[in-house]
Parts: sequence; structure tokens; C-alpha cells
Amino acid sequence: MKNSSITFLVQGPIREKTRDSLRSIRTFFPGASIILSTWKGEDISHLDYDELILNDDPGGLNIFLDGDVVSTENTNRQIQSVSNAISHVTTQYCVKSRTDIEFTNDKFVKFYRENVNKYSRDTSFSNLSQRVLISSINTPNPNCFLQYVCQVSDWFYFGLTEDLKKIWEQELIEQSDFYHNEDNIPDREYKNGFLFGRFSAEQIITRGFLSKHHKVLPKYFRDENFIDFTNRFIASEFISAEPVRIGFTFLKYKDYCAPSFNCLRSLKGYIAFYSLTINYVRWNQICLEFMEHKKGSVSHQVHEKLCRLIAIYVKKKIYKI
Repeated sequence: MKNSSITFLVQGPIREKTRDSLRSIRTFFPGASIILSTWKGEDISHLDYDELILNDDPGGLNIFLDGDVVSTENTNRQIQSVSNAISHVTTQYCVKSRTDIEFTNDKFVKFYRENVNKYSRDTSFSNLSQRVLISSINTPNPNCFLQYVCQVSDWFYFGLTEDLKKIWEQELIEQSDFYHNEDNIPDREYKNGFLFGRFSAEQIITRGFLSKHHKVLPKYFRDENFIDFTNRFIASEFISAEPVRIGFTFLKYKDYCAPSFNCLRSLKGYIAFYSLTINYVRWNQICLEFMEHKKGSVSHQVHEKLCRLIAIYVKKKIYKI
């Protein structure tokens, strides 16, 4: 796979790290194309890209606290900035990235090749031509106590351009569809009284893709009827791996992208996120279980038990449940 066959679609507002983000692509992927998709009115001076897409801002979805709008949720902005730009991608492969993500090496291309056909696929979940590589962080393990289902991280995607188009070419979500009072677990103190949507940002995007192919979908973010569905879907359509394996980081979530052994607090945060998500070892485990109908190795089983023990600790110490 030549770099010239890859386009990096970098989307989002222009941030402090955007120049470094674009520079890292030029450094590690010389010959690749860069499409920058941002908002009208953003300062794009001194930025290095090949094509620019300037979008109208569709606005955010409101988040309430005690009846007042206190913030907005940016899913529609992300959908619009990606879907408007992805039609401009002409290369065989595409990376969907953010304006604050910096690449630290070029290893994800080889990693993708090694894993894309590693396991068989489920015929019920083969709507993509090939698997797409995603970040494990923000791709939660639906079997852990949080029970987030059908959530795929929206940080990074890499695969065939035709497949990224299948995922990202979707309609914006209506404000009226955003809220709910359904939940199979009562509100916990970590919500702090905020009224969020019935799905996370990542679930909205994932659900938008799934709705093209499946009639029955989760009704809210912890719909436990879709735990096995989620495992099969992710095992068949994606490759889930930690950012450190993929080769990227960004300032906002730096502690979760790679372990830091110089700071105990940062290391604890990394281990917690690692244990609650579909990390690469767990992705192999669910592929073996749901795609190959085999048990994992002893090391896989030990890894699974360790992650479960850490999840119990996180549940008691952080979520107080």
C-alpha cells in the first residue's frame, strides 16, 4: 500500500495543535493527500493541506442542567464536516482523523494489513467490503458494567474509502430525537443532574450506519438486549486497537492514548480505560468467540479476568456503585 493511495480527511475546528497534526501526516506519510474540513470563518493561514472544505455550521444539540441549556453536543457538526468532505476523496484508502490528533509513526498501515483478514466475518455483519481500523478508546466493552452498546470510537477510522463513505454519509440527528427518560440503570451521581441524549455521540454515528442495514436497533445507550449484537458487529466490521498501537495521540486525551509510567494518576487512567474498552486483545477474543466459535488462548482468558477485576474496582471507586 503506497502513501499516494491514502487520503487523510482531517475534520473539526482549527485548534492550537492543528498545525502539528497536519505536519505529522506530512512527516510520516509523505505522498498522502490531506483534506482539511473545517468551518467557515476559521483561521486557516499557515496550515499545510491539499484541499480545503469550508462547512456551514449546523449548530449543536443542547445539553440541559436544571432546565437550562448549559452546553451543546457536537455530533451533527462532526457528521456534516465528514460527510461533506468524504465525497472529495478519490484515493482507494481513507483516514478519518481530527484536527488535534498527531501521528507518532506510520505503523497503522502494516497493522491494518496484518489484521484486516485475520478472522472470518459474520454474514449478518458484512456490510463493509473490509474491516475498518478504529480506536479502542471510546469503543467500550458492552459486557462491562457500563453496558454501552453499538458504540464505535469516532476519533480515527482507516479503511477503504468506499467503506468510510458507507459509515459517514448519513443524515443529521434532529433535536427532538436526542433526549430520553429510558434507562435500564438508574441515573448515577456521575451524571450530576445533566440531561444528555439517549445515545452518546459515537452511538449516534454508529447507529446512523447500522440503520441502513438493520431494522431493529437499540432504543437507548444501555440497551442490554444488544450486547451480543455489539460484539458480533465490532468483531466482523472493525479492528479495534489502542491508539499507541495505531500510532497517534492528542493532548485532550493524552493519558488514555499511551501509558505514562512517570505519573501514577495518568497510568491508572490509562489502565481503567484500557480495561473497559474493546482493546486489541479483547478484539481478538471476541473474533475467536463470535467469528471462529473457538475459545481464546490461556493468555486471552487471563487478560479477560484481569480486565474484569479492574472494572470491578473502577465501578466501586469511581462510579460508586
